[in-house]
Amino acid sequence: MMMDKSIILTLVSTFLCVASIDRHPSIIKRVSKDGDKTVIRLKFKFTDNVKVDFFYESLCPGSIEEYPNLIPVATKLSDYVDIKTYPYGNAKMGKKNGTIEVKCQHGEEECYGNKLHACAIDQLKDVQKYVDFNACMMAKRSNDDAADACGKSKNVDSGPIKTCAKGARGQKLLIQYGRETGKYNINYVPYILINGKELVDNDLWTAVCAAIVNPPKVCQKRDKNNL
Repeated sequence: MMMDKSIILTLVSTFLCVASIDRHPSIIKRVSKDGDKTVIRLKFKFTDNVKVDFFYESLCPGSIEEYPNLIPVATKLSDYVDIKTYPYGNAKMGKKNGTIEVKCQHGEEECYGNKLHACAIDQLKDVQKYVDFNACMMAKRSNDDAADACGKSKNVDSGPIKTCAKGARGQKLLIQYGRETGKYNINYVPYILINGKELVDNDLWTAVCAAIVNPPKVCQKRDKNNL
């Protein structure tokens, strides 16, 4: 049986006592089977989420220090934010013999680290998972050993991520992030945009909470590391 979104929203509001809200959600419906039963799971996705764009490079000290601050934003504010990370930073692209080459600020080691991050994003899909995994790698120099150690601690198969980083897919993703980064006037990293505006003189958690139209209670907690 097919139901339109207005009917679904009415039913959910009736049974779950959803409070009246100013934000306008879209509804993601997932249908699965549980034996002979059809299970419908509904998830609200708000269309006015705060957009967070995080530009960085894997071996930059400032990026390494700032990146973990994405974790509480991705986990505790997941219904209120759309996060996109760009593992490229101050790298430069050029052509040699018709082939695009990328030179990273901290050398080939960093280019490979950026590819590992790009491939983790590509493989894991889920923003909470890849932010957590990449934060772990950032603390361990974002190399194969880091991927393996973080894979073990985060229950992630690091094999496909490393294979991706070593192959054509990893290079393609790095170039893709380079082109996306090139659309912005970036002179340093980490470079963070909140709804298109540069984050300056404020911490990420506070800035994101301030940008949410109706912030959740968790935003009232000042110590984001003990949420």
